[in-house]
Amino acid sequence: MQKVFSSKKVLLLVLVGVLGLTVAGVTSASAGKRVALNSRPGHAAKVQPAACGKIWAVVNADGSLARGKCAVSVLHPVDVASSYQVNFGKDVSKCAYEATLGLSGDVGVPPPGFVTTATRNGVHTAVYVATWNGSGVGTPEPFHIVVTC
Repeated sequence: MQKVFSSKKVLLLVLVGVLGLTVAGVTSASAGKRVALNSRPGHAAKVQPAACGKIWAVVNADGSLARGKCAVSVLHPVDVASSYQVNFGKDVSKCAYEATLGLSGDVGVPPPGFVTTATRNGVHTAVYVATWNGSGVGTPEPFHIVVTC
């Protein structure tokens, strides 16, 4: 009988599912804490960074921000394709970071790979993220990141 999933793929699916539940819990638990600074029609409401609590971002492989809570922007230099700087608009230098590879859509999972995080040197409002494919080669990969302060 042919083996359907390797143990690495099963572990990755479990981790993606756990992160999905974590992100869903963060969203539902803190949905009422947003503070609109500009509620005029035709203008986007802004979120006060102090009201964010747990913050998170879902980033596509090309560095575009798919969605997030209090995520301001993502820098993705073309000369270092596997590096990202996720900016949150508040000091996150003393917080904990958790990241995993993950697609931004609702179908499929990314191929196996690795992701690491670090405090961004000199930029206290950002987290440095690096991604690698399953062979350990630095490649652009989509990821989810949660920051807990």
